[in-house]
Amino acid sequence: MRVSDIVRKVRYELAEPTASEWKDDELVSYLNDGFASAWRLAAELHHPLVEQTDDVTILAEENSVQLPSPPLKMISVTLDAAVLPYEHPGSMPTREYSKIEMWTVEGLDTLRVWGTPAEETALTVRLVREPDILRLEASTLTDDDVPMPSAVLELLVNFVIMKAQNRLGGRPQMEASLYQQYKRDVMRALEIREPPLVTCNGYWLPAPKGW
Repeated sequence: MRVSDIVRKVRYELAEPTASEWKDDELVSYLNDGFASAWRLAAELHHPLVEQTDDVTILAEENSVQLPSPPLKMISVTLDAAVLPYEHPGSMPTREYSKIEMWTVEGLDTLRVWGTPAEETALTVRLVREPDILRLEASTLTDDDVPMPSAVLELLVNFVIMKAQNRLGGRPQMEASLYQQYKRDVMRALEIREPPLVTCNGYWLPAPKGW
């Protein structure tokens, strides 16, 4: 589903097919609010939807490289299929390593390793990037795809509708309640229940008599 599809659904429910009370920019702003929240919840749940793998190269005699995008969450860094340990930036070892032994992130998007390789070294980085800013721009024909499962997309439509309607009433307490209910619904929609023995989140089964 694209941004325009969500805006169209929202306008249908608001009985406003063309912009009058609610401009497209306002509705897209509400959509980005809900999307960013859902993206961060997916990261907390370790959902594969938001995880990505990037290959980066440490140049010879260097010990840092800029990541393709600022990470919301770093998951792992591997070298030759071996997972490297993470080290806090403030716990830098005093001695120099002859090969890459560990890693950390400095600033917004700089991957630093301890060890200065004599030749180019490829690393595989598993991470969750910051949520994208979704756009709907008629002048540039920009209409972004919303990368969420269908269950979450329907929740996003309802979230935008309720944000738009609440703006007219201006009730902060209702807004806070809206956010909490939305987050609970998104977490249920994103929950991975299969296989239940691995996730421990399988569906409840009736216990045999005598248990």
